[in-house]
Amino acid sequence: MGDCRKVGRCPTGMIYEETMRLVDAEGNYIDIRRVTIELKKLANMLKMMAAKVRPDRFRKNIRGPKKPRPKRTSAKRHPHVSTARILAQRKQPKTHASLT
Repeated sequence: MGDCRKVGRCPTGMIYEETMRLVDAEGNYIDIRRVTIELKKLANMLKMMAAKVRPDRFRKNIRGPKKPRPKRTSAKRHPHVSTARILAQRKQPKTHASLT
């Protein structure tokens, strides 16, 4: 079918290369090369390579400081009042001036 040989060694394990010769419908030979590595070993190898990448080297433009919030243009005379504050005022007993 094909031969399997050891291609190399990565820090997490072995990498194997397999070549196969297939025959298509017209009788032509097609050589297929396949590289095999265990999934856990591949994941560890990708993590090791990703740890060495410096993202700041790939950044296109650096963000500047945040802009200050714009000042209010509407409702300056009527600031926001929380619902809790309104409910607290309703619970307080009202004092009426006594008629004497």
